[in-house]
Amino acid sequence: MHKRGFFPSLPMYEAKAEALSKKGRVCEVIKVIEEDIKEGTCVPSVRLYNTILKCLCDAGDSVLAVGYLKKMTKQVGCVANKESYSILVNGLCKDGKYVKASRVLEEILIKSHRPGAETYNGLIKGLCLIGRQYEAVMWLEEMYELIITIFVLSFPS
Repeated sequence: MHKRGFFPSLPMYEAKAEALSKKGRVCEVIKVIEEDIKEGTCVPSVRLYNTILKCLCDAGDSVLAVGYLKKMTKQVGCVANKESYSILVNGLCKDGKYVKASRVLEEILIKSHRPGAETYNGLIKGLCLIGRQYEAVMWLEEMYELIITIFVLSFPS
């Protein structure tokens, strides 16, 4: 493709990533994108990285996804958004890694992102399942305060 002067667009990379991941070939997606980044033919977007993060989490590789997020921000300079972190929290919870998910959620809040209730719900439920009710209650209170703040900020006067 590249030899003929054809360079795929970002939506094409995203479609390719989704298609290959549905076939269980997530590592191939990462390899192709990383090679194209090195060649300078692909400048990835947050949306492309979110697609890859979701693919990794869906494949049960949420810990690898956390590492990939760090790589994304350090090597490429692509800034993760609220969706990036929500994908990770949900993926980690799906894999039963609730403590790690809790750390990622803390990172979201430090970076001033406002996760939705769905991001909190899986974590709270999982923490209760592993006997960490106190931590679950703390996250529930955090979620409640966040929702109140959002409501107050968006309520017209």
